[in-house]
Amino acid sequence: MDFQLLKKWNFAFSRFRRDIDIPGSPERCEERTVLEDQRQQLFVLEKFTLDQLPRKRKIAFVCHHLKARGLLWVHPPLKNIENTFVTSFQGAGWQLTPFIEGVPLHRPEYAFEAWRGRVMARVLLEFKQKAGTPPGGEPEKVFSITDYMMMLCRTLKEREPEILKRLGPIIAHLEQNFFPVHDKIPSGFSHGDFHPLNVIWAGDDINGVIDWEFMGWKPEIYDLANLLGCLGMEDPPALVGELVRSLFHGLAAGKFFCPLGWQALLDFVIALRFAWLSEWLRKKDHEMIEMELVYLALLVENHDDITASWNAMR
Repeated sequence: MDFQLLKKWNFAFSRFRRDIDIPGSPERCEERTVLEDQRQQLFVLEKFTLDQLPRKRKIAFVCHHLKARGLLWVHPPLKNIENTFVTSFQGAGWQLTPFIEGVPLHRPEYAFEAWRGRVMARVLLEFKQKAGTPPGGEPEKVFSITDYMMMLCRTLKEREPEILKRLGPIIAHLEQNFFPVHDKIPSGFSHGDFHPLNVIWAGDDINGVIDWEFMGWKPEIYDLANLLGCLGMEDPPALVGELVRSLFHGLAAGKFFCPLGWQALLDFVIALRFAWLSEWLRKKDHEMIEMELVYLALLVENHDDITASWNAMR
């Protein structure tokens, strides 16, 4: 690394900390490393392509706004000496962000711990109440999971017809029960990838929420649906466990959704798993593809029982 880069932040470098694991997806950048400064504070230095600059600037600007609005679990990148969040240097983009320390999740046990549900309900409610319309995050075309599904199905028809055949009953279920109501669900500004592995956990609270790459305007139940889908993928009984019970109790008390959002929630969970399936297909991860197909079938086959449990929890 060229240490002239760190002068862009007047960073008093002490040492690399390659002994520290960095949470979040490594695919969000070209490379990343933890640096320690002379005050023994830790930071993550990320490198990305110039093509990513506009999106990275937008994410940083929005995160700065959210922090200023009182969302203390949002940690935007540092501004450089030019008072910008993203630095261009030697043909690449760079940003420097405080490293947020946390405690590891014990998997899959965490998916049944009620206190985590209470905390995540609070986070979702705070986000809905304070995010508003962030500067630079003004309403745009709302992401449509139904459109995404249909695009994926067209691709599967050409490349993976056997997988599409297995998805047939699931698609039919959603076309009948979910497609007619999807566009009626109110939209809101969303994190876009909210799930337990993108939360930096403390002893009995959280220290941060990371990986804002998919933020934007989506149906208001998007973040909750993604969270629930990931909990069930961790361990399907978690969908009706104590974490989800306390999560729903907190959200219902805060009047988080309109009635239509609650009504469509499980179908939204199912539909959103198609985005995860697409990710496994992109990576050619055959084990995860099979797990996702089994999981989707399980959700549809147990739809009425899960829905009844969720209604009782609220």
